[in-house]
Amino acid sequence: MIEHYIQELNLIFCERLEYIESVEDYLILKQQLEVLNNNYKELLLLLDKKLLEVF
Repeated sequence: MIEHYIQELNLIFCERLEYIESVEDYLILKQQLEVLNNNYKELLLLLDKKLLEVF
């Protein structure tokens, strides 16, 4: 289920790579990837927390 969304995001970012024409484009994409990465890290922490609650 989640795997599908991750694949879609990967495709979107790979497509965006083709349209980088300036440093500004690069910085925007990099910032978006960093935000996404931080969100994943937060989700992993929540998942770990839930695991501790369950066990």
